[in-house]
Amino acid sequence: MKKLLVLLLCLPALSSLAQNMTINTDGSTGAASAMLDVKSSNKGLLIPRIAIPDLTVAAPVATPAVSLLVYNTNASTGEGYYYWSGSSWTRFQTAQDSSWSPKGNNGILPTQFLGTTDAMPLRLKVGNLNAGFLQAASANTAFGVSTLNNAAPGDFNTAFGNHALDSNTSNFGTAMGAYALFNNVTGFANTAAGFSSLYSNKNGNWNTAVGTNTLKSNASGSFNTAVGGDAMISNISGADNVAIGSSALYSNTSGYQNTAVGLASLALNTTGNQNTALGSRALHDHRSGDFNTAIGYGAMYFDTTGNSNTATGYFALYNSRNAYSNTANGFEALLSNRTGFENTAMGFRSLAGNVGGVVNTAVGTYAMEGNTGGNFNASFGYESMRGNTNGFSNTALGARSMRYNADGHDNTAVGGSAMDNNNGNNNVAVGVAAFLFNQTGSFNTVVGYNAGSNSGQNPSNYAAFGNFAGHVGGNSNTIEIGNSSVGYIGGQVGWSVFSDQRIKDEIRADVPGLDFISKLKPVTYRLNIHRQNELTGAKTGLEWEGKYDIEKTLQTGFLAQEVEAAAKQCGYSFSGVTAPKSNTDLYSIQYAAFVVPLVKAVQEQQAQIEALKKEINELKRLNRDLPDGRQVRLVINCAD
Repeated sequence: MKKLLVLLLCLPALSSLAQNMTINTDGSTGAASAMLDVKSSNKGLLIPRIAIPDLTVAAPVATPAVSLLVYNTNASTGEGYYYWSGSSWTRFQTAQDSSWSPKGNNGILPTQFLGTTDAMPLRLKVGNLNAGFLQAASANTAFGVSTLNNAAPGDFNTAFGNHALDSNTSNFGTAMGAYALFNNVTGFANTAAGFSSLYSNKNGNWNTAVGTNTLKSNASGSFNTAVGGDAMISNISGADNVAIGSSALYSNTSGYQNTAVGLASLALNTTGNQNTALGSRALHDHRSGDFNTAIGYGAMYFDTTGNSNTATGYFALYNSRNAYSNTANGFEALLSNRTGFENTAMGFRSLAGNVGGVVNTAVGTYAMEGNTGGNFNASFGYESMRGNTNGFSNTALGARSMRYNADGHDNTAVGGSAMDNNNGNNNVAVGVAAFLFNQTGSFNTVVGYNAGSNSGQNPSNYAAFGNFAGHVGGNSNTIEIGNSSVGYIGGQVGWSVFSDQRIKDEIRADVPGLDFISKLKPVTYRLNIHRQNELTGAKTGLEWEGKYDIEKTLQTGFLAQEVEAAAKQCGYSFSGVTAPKSNTDLYSIQYAAFVVPLVKAVQEQQAQIEALKKEINELKRLNRDLPDGRQVRLVINCAD
């Protein structure tokens, strides 16, 4: 009651009649036709402000009367003046609500739109030329001058850009970009995005072109995918190709089932089929060969007509021209190969220098890097056969095995650094550093860790077996078993030597016996392996338990120099002594050879015994013939 009194006192003038109410400041009478007449020269009427969450529901106003007026403050349902129609809140329309302004519009309601309310297509024109086309029945969408310009443009097409799908009569086409699919007539299910992409296509189907001029010349080729500026720009009838990257498959005209991914990959291919290039400029110069796979920047860059090659890695098979059936996997693998075929290179710069070599296998970084024309080689391991140029039929297994071999052939090296310096032929070395220093020796066999590595004489027909075997000798036509620490060599049976009379010439019974044997001086001794290594220059490097235990063993035998001297005194060419052939070589003795002069000595002694026996028997007979009493007792000392 107090608030009402205050309100009435505050009003400048308030007149109330039975039929109406007037509110003003000049005391004038309100209009007779108005239930409420409010007048002011500088103030307005403020309508209640509420937030309406849903225009179809009366809340938050309870049971509003029809035409109840409020101002909606909820932006999500549309701010403005609303009245209750009896079933919903209805907005007061303004001039902006009933027309679209060329200067822009605001306050657009969710129910407002630009378009038609019937099934007729919506068309836009510029200069009286078709510039847009929307049709619900055919599901066509076009935007751009002369897009989908044919009177019968087909169905389910989408075109954006001037002259996109200009002549189209088919279905399922998508063109985005000026002149995209410009000449397409009956080709269907094509997708072109980019200026002039699939420009010439007429009846090719299921093509996808993304990028400026992609598949621009394609007329009838189908199932192609080109992504990148100028990708497959020259293709006419080639099918089932994939080109991703600027200028990928640029020159392809009729080649099919090629895959090119990367800048200018397979760029010059025209008729080659079923090639795969992954990497910038991979198979760049390739033209007509088939079944090649190149993965990596510049892989098989210069290849032109090669077939069935596989290159994986930066510049792999980079210089190949018309080679076939090669496999290169690694940075610059088979880099220089031009005409070689059936080579396999796996590893950084493996077979990088190969030009015309064939049927080589190189696995490992730098494996056979320098090979140019060698054939039928196999190398496995870091730098294995790295220096090989023309050597053939070699097998190297192990890091740096046969590393410096250039022209040697028919060699087999197994083990790290085995035959590292070899350039000989027909050698076999098995073991780490086996036959390490051999250069020109041939027909040798060495087995064991570091075996034969001290044989600097480049022997031929030499063999060494065992850990560090061959550190003492190393001469041609010799075999060494074991190293300087070996204290026993044996087997179940004795060693046999060919001794067939049929293979022996100039047979003479001139072997001295007692004369030679009596001059020999059997001795006992202990070996000094340290001094032996000094004399031979052997550097075994590694130490192992018991390496010098043999120095503790008291041994029995001869001194080779004394045996040699005894033989010379007898004029005997004794095969049981082998004299040194170099300053680092040692004397050696074949103890089995002593059997022959020993047999001869026994035979000589037996002859003497037989002569003495005859003499004794004769003396006995003479003694028996003497008269009784004159017989004597005969005692003969054979030692005399």
